[in-house]
Amino acid sequence: MIRAVQAVSPAPDTEQAVRMLAVQQAYACAPVWRAFVSDSGGTAVWYDGQLYVCGGDGEEWALFAAMDPTVRCLHGDPAAARAFAGRTGGTVVTRTVLRPERLTVAADVETVRQASPEALWQLLRAGFGDDAPEHDGFYVDVSHRMRHGWMQLRAVRQGETLLSAAVTVALCDGAAVIGAVATRPEARGQGYASACVTQLAQALAGQQRRVFLCPKNEYAAGLYASLGFAPCGAVALAYRPE
Repeated sequence: MIRAVQAVSPAPDTEQAVRMLAVQQAYACAPVWRAFVSDSGGTAVWYDGQLYVCGGDGEEWALFAAMDPTVRCLHGDPAAARAFAGRTGGTVVTRTVLRPERLTVAADVETVRQASPEALWQLLRAGFGDDAPEHDGFYVDVSHRMRHGWMQLRAVRQGETLLSAAVTVALCDGAAVIGAVATRPEARGQGYASACVTQLAQALAGQQRRVFLCPKNEYAAGLYASLGFAPCGAVALAYRPE
C-alpha cells in the first residue's frame, strides 16, 4: 500500500533521493509537492509532473504512477521506470550516475558564483536550442531556489553574457546533483565547462556534500571521466506519452 505523508527522509545516497530531498527543502513552506511512502519500504516525491522514486516495489510504484495523470515522468531505478513505461506505453531513458573520485580542477579559468536566472536560461537556450527548458517554469524555479540558498553555480562570464555554466539542479543537506552544464557554441573548446563542473564539484565536496552527475550522452560521459568522475549506479526516466 502507498500512502501520502508530510515528508520523506531517504538517505542522500542516490541521485533520485537527492532530488526528492532537494524539492522538500527548497519548497518546505510551499504546497507544490507531495510525498509518499510504501509498505515495501519505498519513498517518493511528486513535483512538477515528475515522481521521484527511491526503493520499494517498482511494480507498485509503476501502478501508482500510471493511475495518476499528473505524473508525466517516473524518475527512479530502471526496473520501476520500465514497469511504468510498460503500463503507459511510454519511453525510457537510462543514464549512468557519476561521482567524483580524483578531480582535475581547471584552476586557470576564472569562474563566478552568481548569475541571474534569465542569463542562465539564455545560456541554456544558446547551448541546447529547442531542448532548453520552458522559460517561465525555469525562471520561477531557479529564482526561488537562488533566493532561499538552495542552488549553487559556477559560470564563465564575458561582460553580461554567460559563456558557460554548471549548476546544482538539486541541492540538499549533505548532497547535490550537478546538471544544466552548457557552453555557447562560439565558446566551446576553451575548457570552460570543465572548469565550471570541477570547481563546483570541489566546492560542494568542501561543504561535506556528496556530489552526483548524470551525463546525457557518451561524449559528456567521456568528458566527465577525464575530469575524475566515475560510475556509481544508474537512474532511469520513463516518460508518459503525450
